[in-house]
Amino acid sequence: MVNTTTDKKVDVLISGAGPVGLFFALRMASMNHTFKIIEKRQGATHETRAVGITARTLEVLHNRKLASCILKKAMTLQGAQMFSNGKKIAQLNMNADTIFPHISSLPQHDTEETFADLLGKDHISWNTKLIGYKQDSEGVEALVQNVLTGEEETIHARYIVGADGTHSAVRKLADDWSYEGYSVGTKFVVGDVILEGKDVGQLCKTRANGFFHPEGIFGIIPVDILEDGECYYRLFGNLGPYEVTDGKYSTHGISQHETITKDELQEVLKSRLAPLDINVKDARQLSIFRINERKANGFRRNRAFVVGDAAHCHSPFGGQGLNLGIQDADNLSWKLSMVLDGLSTDPEQLLDSYSAEREPIDAATMEATGYATRTLLGNSFLFSIFAKYALPVVLSMDRVMKPFMASMLQIAVELPKESPLLPQATPTTDLIAPGQYIRETVSLRKRLINNDDFERTTLHHLLQNTIPQYTILWVSSRSSCYSGNPLTRAFWSKFNDTYAIPAATIKPIIVESAHHSWKNKLPTYVTTKGYEEAFWLEEHWDAEHSLSNRIGLDKYLQENKLESPPAAILIFRPDRYVAYSGLVNSTSDINTAFNFLGNYLVTK
Repeated sequence: MVNTTTDKKVDVLISGAGPVGLFFALRMASMNHTFKIIEKRQGATHETRAVGITARTLEVLHNRKLASCILKKAMTLQGAQMFSNGKKIAQLNMNADTIFPHISSLPQHDTEETFADLLGKDHISWNTKLIGYKQDSEGVEALVQNVLTGEEETIHARYIVGADGTHSAVRKLADDWSYEGYSVGTKFVVGDVILEGKDVGQLCKTRANGFFHPEGIFGIIPVDILEDGECYYRLFGNLGPYEVTDGKYSTHGISQHETITKDELQEVLKSRLAPLDINVKDARQLSIFRINERKANGFRRNRAFVVGDAAHCHSPFGGQGLNLGIQDADNLSWKLSMVLDGLSTDPEQLLDSYSAEREPIDAATMEATGYATRTLLGNSFLFSIFAKYALPVVLSMDRVMKPFMASMLQIAVELPKESPLLPQATPTTDLIAPGQYIRETVSLRKRLINNDDFERTTLHHLLQNTIPQYTILWVSSRSSCYSGNPLTRAFWSKFNDTYAIPAATIKPIIVESAHHSWKNKLPTYVTTKGYEEAFWLEEHWDAEHSLSNRIGLDKYLQENKLESPPAAILIFRPDRYVAYSGLVNSTSDINTAFNFLGNYLVTK
């Protein structure tokens, strides 16, 4: 007889302790929610698996105060170099408008270990799988089983999140949840190798290395530098022509039934890299990998959600998969937290917005990576000719490379305009639009001077928060030929009249020109204590990457062009995406911004 216990109650049950599930658990812990995270494996993976971490993912992690933990272990790649017939034909440089203008290379086991250490490994229930769950209006009742002992446990949770991969139990246990798409029949080799040979110096340890060949492509990406200076490279390439199969079930990932030896890999490598003399000196974790292009038909079913590979899988070209999963988890985490804490006036709309926002983004990535795979492998011979003669010219074009790099680094990602959390009808302005991600600014100076030196910070650091809190930003910078904006006081009064002090759902930031700070003290109308961190000064609104420049207000501030330049109100979500932007010329414009917030956030 199987023993069953039924005394566990948590806010969230998380199925899957890979990087995405662990990150989601960290988010729940940082927001003081109870959770249980289960994983059918006996421990963290020892495989390299996903290696590339994009700039947008690092921005997400930085916003949650986790980026430094990753960068301490990662290798920074400054770009890529491409080869054809043994000759270098192109070099890609990571020049992009982000504080992380690079790809970070970190084996998945290191990412998992980092997140697990931060979470506390004793918080993870290893050797435990989900075998069933049911929902009602109050929550989820889930049955989990220890795979070693057979012991079962009933978990009562308010919500359940599936971060359990392409064979997600959370998704499969729901009758109406499918995983639609197709399988790529082509086999791929993946593994970590140390290379040697007289031409091994052609490989760059600070760049990804790509090789074009009539039979396909090979990627060689540095992942680990040993103490003796030798480098492990992640090697990836196709073992046959591109073909699609009609398989109904997912075959995505490492094959459990097929293998490749070091000698077999050497033969493929010799062919693809010829005439270069580069050989396999040591190999670890050699595997056969298969690709699927699949997406769940929706990422939410009432109180159940799927994130990462449980929601979608696609070609690894471009290294987007793990990154999409972490961004899925971040999007869902703050919304779920607000609902758990009763901070949303419309919980269903807020939770529905997860799928509404992430599905189009993930689908677009799937389409792009799928197209790249078909292009590179569908007719490898023609593409190898293109790569040799035309690709160097194409890659030298700035108008081509800028959007390409932005796509690779994911910094061009925006929220779908159809998101229920974005205003659907707003006046056209030159301000940054709702749905865009706010990029980092030059430093601001704190208005109140308490110490011997000025305190300075940037917008990203002001927005940085582990809790699900919106930010309402008032910017009234203007030239010194004008007086300070009198509506700043009206904005402050409106905030105090609308929100509790301190507000759980939103924090204010007020930025004025440095030449309007008068005595470098808080304004006399600020009588509430605890808001010293809310008031900041902009020294040069017309500087590149100034706050006014980043939000688009600088276009309205040209000296003597307007009788009275407008201010701007921006509302940032907890994930740094713009929820609202508007020019302010009167108190009614201030009221419009606050009315927007009241649509889905509690006030007092």
